Amino acid sequence: MGDGVGLNTDQNDPAVQQLATIVRRVTGLPGHFYREHFGTDARFYSSKGIPAVCCGPIGAGLHSDEEWVDIASLSQTYAVFKELSLTYAR
Repeated sequence: MGDGVGLNTDQNDPAVQQLATIVRRVTGLPGHFYREHFGTDARFYSSKGIPAVCCGPIGAGLHSDEEWVDIASLSQTYAVFKELSLTYAR
C-alpha cells in the first residue's frame, strides 16, 4: 500500500467504537460515522493498517477568510479528546 491510499478505517474497530462511545456521552449526539471528501494525512495510517478517523468541532470554510468554528463544539471536542486520552493513560 502506498501513499495514494485513502483513509479507510473499520468503524467496528474497538478503538473507534471507544471514541464513538465517548462522543455520545460528551455531546449527546449519535456518535455515528460518515464519509466526507477532504484531504488528510490520516491516510498514511490506513496505508499501514492503523485505524484512524478525522473528527473535530463544527465549522466550515477551512483555510479561507470565511473560516469559522462553533465554540461550544470546540469545548466538546476538547472534552472528548481529554476523556479518550485519559482512558488510554490508565
